[in-house]
Amino acid sequence: MKVANTSASTTLKDDALKSKSTRKVIEQKERPKATQITQNTQEESVKSPKMPKPKSLGKEETKDLGAVVQNANTMIGALDVMIQSIHSLQTQNKIYKKLALKLQNLQDNTQEAKDLANKAGAIKDKMQETFDSALFNDENVFTKSYAEIPESHLNAKKLSPNKLDVKQLENLSLYAKDLSEQRSYAKQAKKLIQSELDKKLDSVQKTDSRYEKLDSSKLDSSEFKAAQGSSGVTLDRVLHLLR
Repeated sequence: MKVANTSASTTLKDDALKSKSTRKVIEQKERPKATQITQNTQEESVKSPKMPKPKSLGKEETKDLGAVVQNANTMIGALDVMIQSIHSLQTQNKIYKKLALKLQNLQDNTQEAKDLANKAGAIKDKMQETFDSALFNDENVFTKSYAEIPESHLNAKKLSPNKLDVKQLENLSLYAKDLSEQRSYAKQAKKLIQSELDKKLDSVQKTDSRYEKLDSSKLDSSEFKAAQGSSGVTLDRVLHLLR
């Protein structure tokens, strides 16, 4: 009986030793894998460079850009009103000139001549009303200063019809020429403003990565026209509309 107990005890000890040995082998095999994973993670963190934070505009630059955009928006709005008003004046001046041509063939004291003169006077009054009511932000667009566009040949003050005379056909022809020229200059001035603004917005895109696409042509959109003249429009709102 003693021999049998000794044999069983020996067998249990051998199994325990084998179990410990097996665990060591497993631990040795798993340890290199964990170490390798740690090394790979460290290497990846070294290889992956940190992305630089985008540079944002400073307060003064932001304030300056806001003023530039708002001023451009106001100028373009005024020029739009001018272009539309000149178109109306051109239409009215054609009617006025037709009446002037008819009057040339009539004697002054006839009733027909008087009637035509009255019609011509009414047309001239409408032309003056068109000129006087051409306002943007409560300022007349024809008398407004456009000195900020030195390349422009705008001289819209000369388009006032108050000196027109139905009996002076030559002056009516010169007035028609002035209307055509000033309308062309107004369109050109609008393009010059947008071109200068594009340069400014391009510098913003290069400086501040938050604004990837800024388009000055959006200044003609209905959203911008609704915002024109509003002191409450923020720069972020303006830049959002330009995208």
